[in-house]
Amino acid sequence: MSSGQLLLLAIGLFFVYAIFFSIEAKLGRRIIFGGFRDFIDRVLVKITTVLSRGINFIVNHIFKLFFYFIFHKFLRLLMTGLVKTYDYLERVFIQNRQRAKRLKIEKKLLSQRKLAAKNQQGHLQQVARHKVDVALTAPEKKKLLADKLEQE
Repeated sequence: MSSGQLLLLAIGLFFVYAIFFSIEAKLGRRIIFGGFRDFIDRVLVKITTVLSRGINFIVNHIFKLFFYFIFHKFLRLLMTGLVKTYDYLERVFIQNRQRAKRLKIEKKLLSQRKLAAKNQQGHLQQVARHKVDVALTAPEKKKLLADKLEQE
């Protein structure tokens, strides 16, 4: 049988089935193998129902898993960014604390040096001021001299 003959046979059978099914549709019942064909229809409906539920479940499950996977990746990326930001800020904080300690020590040393320099000059000035403040007047000097002479 050639391919042309097979094509004509397929087209012929198609028209025969189409006419046959249209006659059954007009009558409203099946003419040939009615019970068997009803049984096969019920089996096919059950199979397609089970398969469609399974496919819907799998498709929904795959979409949920995909969504959770993407959400998980996003959260992991966010958490990694937060950890890196925290580590960076912690390093900056530690460096800043070390600088503050260094500046505090330098400030204390500088103020001690200034105080020491001021005390050296200030001590001599204080001695000179005290000498002027406690110096005896001329009448007090005479009286003190007279008192010392009398005691001897």
